[in-house]
Amino acid sequence: MMSHVEGYTATPAAIESNRISGEAARKRLLTGLPIAERRLELAGISTELLEGGAGPPIVLLHGPGEHAAKWLRILPELVRTHHVIAPDLPGHGASGTIEGPVHSDRVLAWLGELIERTCPTPPILVGQILGAAIAARFAAKHGNKLRCMVLSDALGLAPFQPAPEFGAALAAFITEPSPETMTASGSSAPLTSTRCAIIWARAGSGCKPTILIARRHQS
Repeated sequence: MMSHVEGYTATPAAIESNRISGEAARKRLLTGLPIAERRLELAGISTELLEGGAGPPIVLLHGPGEHAAKWLRILPELVRTHHVIAPDLPGHGASGTIEGPVHSDRVLAWLGELIERTCPTPPILVGQILGAAIAARFAAKHGNKLRCMVLSDALGLAPFQPAPEFGAALAAFITEPSPETMTASGSSAPLTSTRCAIIWARAGSGCKPTILIARRHQS
């Protein structure tokens, strides 16, 4: 079976080659870091995670289109004082995907099982963008299972109001992916995530970067 996009056909051999190349790049990124990789089955989702250090547990949830290695710059410092758990979110990195529609309850069950199996005490839960949205919803339902929560640029805490240029280009590509809609605003540059971020920043997103820290009240 082949994956086909207008103007490009990916053979099984090409897909496998890309997968192997990605795994090799990941290993290079993690070389020398004081953490270990392991895989757990969580809520029926095969999950790759990075783990290391001793001390109070801290769980790190990355943003969209990323994987656990995005935390590599802070991992060496964190593992000195904490037991660090950094998973690839479902459908990201080396973790498996969720079959069928993605429901929030399934994702929250995934996170609950991750905490239950890796954290002997309530952890500090850190999330960025998509990871922050997941963390916030988990805390709303299971706050007693967390020691503290740190959210950075969380989705869903305020209305998403992108600049018209950004919103139109992104909507066109999502609705009908093609070489034409991959071009942002008539430019010859492809609509990559980096370019989207640049367009958004230049035109004004309507949102400001935020960091929110919440601690569980103990009476």
